[in-house]
Amino acid sequence: MPFFSFIVPVYNVRWFLPACVESVTSQAFGDVEVILVDDVSSDGSAELCDQLAVQDARIRVLHLAHNSGPGLARNAGMKVATGQYLFCLDSDDLIAEGAMTRLHAAILRQGHPDMVHVRHDEFFGLRPSPSAGGDPGAAGASSVEDFLRPTLSSPRVGFQVWQFALRRAWVQDAGVAFREARICEDNDFMLRLLAQAQSVGTDGGVFYHWRMRLSGSLTSAHAKGWNHIVASAAGMLDFLCAQALPELLRRWAILNVHSIVLQFEDVAAAVRAEDLDQHPGLFDPFERHLDVLAPHLHEHGLLWHIRAFGARPGAQRFCAWKAEELQALMRPAGNRELYGFPATRRCSRLLDTLAANGYAFKGLLDNSTDKQGLVLDGRPILKPDILPLCHGEGGAFVVISTFRRGTALVLAEQLRGYGLEEGRDFVYGEFESD
Repeated sequence: MPFFSFIVPVYNVRWFLPACVESVTSQAFGDVEVILVDDVSSDGSAELCDQLAVQDARIRVLHLAHNSGPGLARNAGMKVATGQYLFCLDSDDLIAEGAMTRLHAAILRQGHPDMVHVRHDEFFGLRPSPSAGGDPGAAGASSVEDFLRPTLSSPRVGFQVWQFALRRAWVQDAGVAFREARICEDNDFMLRLLAQAQSVGTDGGVFYHWRMRLSGSLTSAHAKGWNHIVASAAGMLDFLCAQALPELLRRWAILNVHSIVLQFEDVAAAVRAEDLDQHPGLFDPFERHLDVLAPHLHEHGLLWHIRAFGARPGAQRFCAWKAEELQALMRPAGNRELYGFPATRRCSRLLDTLAANGYAFKGLLDNSTDKQGLVLDGRPILKPDILPLCHGEGGAFVVISTFRRGTALVLAEQLRGYGLEEGRDFVYGEFESD
C-alpha cells in the first residue's frame, strides 16, 4: 500500500502532463502511486497517459467512457486508489521538490489527521521560482473551527481540493464525493468533508505549485457554464441548511455560497431567458433559504431580485438588468479598439460577458513582464504602451476591472498619462472596496 495516491484528471493537457507527473515520480520520497484519469481527451493526452504508465509501474491509467469534468474524474480515481492519503493534483500544476518527504513527516508527527492543509505558490510560464522550504516546526494539527477561524476574514474564503491531503479511509467512511457541477465543485466537496472532519493538520512549507495558465484557462468556462456555478452554490446552501453544523463552519459555508453567487453575478449579463428555461428550479434553493443569506442581500443583486420577484423571475430580471448595465457601461466605446486592463481572470471574465453581448476586444493590457506575449482566453496580453498607437475611430477604449478600488485608481492614473479621459476613453468595470 503506497502512502500517497495522486489523483490526476486529464483533459487535453499533453503539453503540461509530463512535467506534472515527473514532479511526483522524481521525488526522493517514492512511496506513491499516480492515477491518471483520462476524461476523453482529444489532443493525444490519452495516448500519453498510457506511455507514461509503461515508463513507471507506479502510474495507473483510467480511461473514462464519457467526458465528465474534473470532479467526477477525481471520483473515479479515488475509487481505485490504495494509498493512505489521497491528493488531487491538477494536470498542469506541480508538486514542489522535496515536499513529499516533509509532508509525510508532518502527517506522522501529527497523528494521521483526517485532512492536511498544504501551502501553495503561483507561477507563470514553464517552471516556478525556487520556494523556501518552510518551517516544519510551525505545522500542527487543530480542530476544524480553529483551522477555519482565520479564513473568515480572508478575501478567499473557499478552498481548492489540491490544498489538502486527505486520509483515504476517512474519506471512504464519510461517503463524500464530488457532485456533477463542473465549476466551483471544490467548494461543495470541501464543505461536506469539513462537516465530518475531526482534525486538520498543516504543513509548514510550500507543497504545491499552482500554474497560472493563461491560454486555455477555465475563465471563459464561467460564462458558458453559469449553471454549474449556480448548482454548486445551491447544493452548498441546501446542505448547510439541512445539517446541524457548528456555528463557525456554518458562517464559513454561508460566506462560500455568497462568494459563488458573486461569481455568477460576474457573468449573468451573458445569460439569456432561453438559457434559464433549460434549467427550471435551479434558483429555487435561494428563495427557500433567503433568511440564511439575508446579510448578503445587496441592492439590485441576484438575491435582492429573487426576494422581490421569486426564484426564476428574479433571476431572469437580474440577468436582463446586468445586460442593460453593460450596454450603458460601453455606450462611449463607439467603434474604437477595445481592451481590458489588467490581464487577470476577473477582467477576462468580464470581457467574456461583454463578448456574449456583441463586443469584440483586441486584447488585454498588463504591466507585468511575466505576462507579455502570452494569451489569456484567446486574447493577447500587451503592454499599455501600445495605446498611443491604436487606430480606429477615436483610438482605444479601455475597461478596467480589478478586485480592489485602489488598484483601479492606480491603473486609471496610468491611462490618464497616455491622454485617456475617464468616461470618454476608459471606464471602470466591477471592483470591490479596499
